[in-house]
Amino acid sequence: MSENIISQIGRRQRYSFDLTRYAKRPQVQESLTVLLSVSLVVVFLVFAIQPTIVKIAELRVQIAESEKTLAQLSNKATTLGQIAAQWEEIKAKLPFLRRALPFGPDYRTLHKEFVVLANQYEVDLSNLNIGEALIYARLADPYKPEREMGIVKVDYSVRVGGTYEQLVGFLNAMIKTDRVIQIESINFAPETLNKKDNTHPLSLNVAGKIMYLANTNELSKFIDVGGKGGQ
Repeated sequence: MSENIISQIGRRQRYSFDLTRYAKRPQVQESLTVLLSVSLVVVFLVFAIQPTIVKIAELRVQIAESEKTLAQLSNKATTLGQIAAQWEEIKAKLPFLRRALPFGPDYRTLHKEFVVLANQYEVDLSNLNIGEALIYARLADPYKPEREMGIVKVDYSVRVGGTYEQLVGFLNAMIKTDRVIQIESINFAPETLNKKDNTHPLSLNVAGKIMYLANTNELSKFIDVGGKGGQ
């Protein structure tokens, strides 16, 4: 048994010597160098390049999302530009809209318009009656523009006298005024003989509704906006 052990030890020493001598050969050293280099490259790929590749993939996803967001922002910018252009067109028409449908009844301006038309067509403005409206309230202001507005209608009637041509001219001009006026009845009637020039003048009676903007909830606390006085 001791001989076997001695024999095995001898073989191991011989193999170790052979491997050492074999490893000293240039060809073997070159192969070992290449193998070591490949091993280092593999280790580098695993521990260094792989996280970089993962990071690049994440960046590509972020870039795609950023491009999508940029496209959405570009579309919104285009839409805002179109809205701004439309607003500029509307803003130029706001003064006309304010005259056509003012905040509050604006009786004074309406009265001036009728007086100007009467003078322009040389008719006699004998009567102008406008229905109920709130002129002033200390505790509330239903005519403030920033409030939620509704259209209020108020009864009106006007009576003028003159020749037929004058009255027709006055009526046509009244219809074309900037203020929104609803005409519900038109009546021509003969007047008493004018002894000075021996003419038979006519009278024109027009009745209907005028319109204005107001906060109807606030206004209804003071006047009826759902019945004859407005809606």
